[in-house]
Formats: sequence, C-alpha cells, structure tokens
Amino acid sequence: MKVPVRWRALCTGVLALLCAHCAVVPGRSPVTIDETRSLFASAKYSGAQEKSPYEFFAAELYLAQADREYREGRAALGDQYLARAHEFAEQAYKNAKKFRKIELR
Repeated sequence: MKVPVRWRALCTGVLALLCAHCAVVPGRSPVTIDETRSLFASAKYSGAQEKSPYEFFAAELYLAQADREYREGRAALGDQYLARAHEFAEQAYKNAKKFRKIELR
C-alpha cells in the first residue's frame, strides 16, 4: 500500500514542528540565587551603595522579586528577575571596584 504524498508531507511537517519546539524550550537560569546573593554581598562590601547606587539598588530589588517569584512557584519568572539581578549586581561590583581604585591614587 502506497502512502499519499500529502500524508507523508503532513507527517514530516508535524515531526519537524515537534523537533523545533523541543529545541527552543528555555532552560533554567545559568546563575543560581546563591551565586547572585554572594555577588550582591560582594558589591555591598565593596561600597557599591555609594559608588554605584543605581545598579546596587536595582540588583537589590530584582533579587527580592526573584526570591518572591520562586517562593510563589513561578520559576520561569523568577529566573528572569534573577538574571537581571545578577547583571546589575555584577555591574555594581565592577563600578565599586573601579571607583575605589581611582580614589586610592
């Protein structure tokens, strides 16, 4: 029994869509909440509150929101907030180190 070309094309298309869907499913955040908290603590210790207040307080707010989302069971949204918190904490830490070096000279 020969399978019609339309049926074969339909099955191939459905299989391709299923494979494509599996390829774009987002995974977990590449950073953990403990890493971000540690980086935030390092930024705080380095004086980022005074040297880089915008980034420091943004990181603090995003970290608090990520923690809230995780507690309420919305991990995907928590991952997004955590990634932003990590970016801001990293920038605050870098700024605090940079400005601290300038003051020492």
